[in-house]
Amino acid sequence: MAKSNKLKIITTEKDYNRLSNIQKKNIQFLKIGLKIEKEKEFKNFLLKKL
Repeated sequence: MAKSNKLKIITTEKDYNRLSNIQKKNIQFLKIGLKIEKEKEFKNFLLKKL
């Protein structure tokens, strides 16, 4: 379906690495990162929820 409509299939790098080599031929991935600006506050929030 994607090929016939000239669309690209995009996934995360993590999920891409789970695919077989055959599946990887027509799929691209995005490298995603996360930056937490208020890291100390975020850690405290998580600790309170545990």
